[in-house]
Amino acid sequence: MLARLAVRPFGTIWKLKELCIQSKSGLLNKLYRFVYGWYQFEHGSKIDFRVQIDGEPVVPFGVRQIVINPDVKIGKNCVLNPQVMILDDHTSNGRDSASPIIGDNCYLGAGVKILGAVKIGNNVRIMANCVITSDIPDNSIVELPTPNITTLDQKLDTKHYENRNGEWYYFEGSKLVRV
Repeated sequence: MLARLAVRPFGTIWKLKELCIQSKSGLLNKLYRFVYGWYQFEHGSKIDFRVQIDGEPVVPFGVRQIVINPDVKIGKNCVLNPQVMILDDHTSNGRDSASPIIGDNCYLGAGVKILGAVKIGNNVRIMANCVITSDIPDNSIVELPTPNITTLDQKLDTKHYENRNGEWYYFEGSKLVRV
C-alpha cells in the first residue's frame, strides 16, 4: 500500500521502470530503483527494470506475483495475469542465457510459465497454467490439459475485457476503452 503511494508521483510503475533505465544520476537512479523494488516486493513480484517492453502491458489484476527476467523482450499490448513467470534458460557454463521473446497482442493467462529461448508469435493466447518450452506461431491458442496448439488463419482478439457497471471495456495499453 505504501509503495503504491510512493510510485504515484512518477505516474505508473511502468513509467518508474523507464526512469530506472534512463536516469544517469547516481543518487536519483538509486531512489528510482529503491521505489521500484519496494513496489515489486510489496506485490510479491520480480519484474526486472531492464525487461524490454514495448509500451505498457495490460495487468488487469496488478503486478501480483509476476516474475520476469531482465533479458526478456515483450511486445506491445500484452496481457499479463497473476503468477506469470517468464524466465531465462541458463546454459551449463552459468554465464550465457537464452531469453524468451514475446510478440505483440499476446494474452498470458494466470500461472503461465514461459521458459528458455522460445519465441511467442503475435496475437497468441496462452491459457492458464500452461508451461511453454517451445516456439508458438502467430495467431495460436495454447491450452491444457496437454498443450494443444491451434493456429488460425485470422488475427485473434487477445484484449482483456471487463464489465463495469453494465458497460463493457477493454484496455488499450494503460487506457480503458469502452466497447
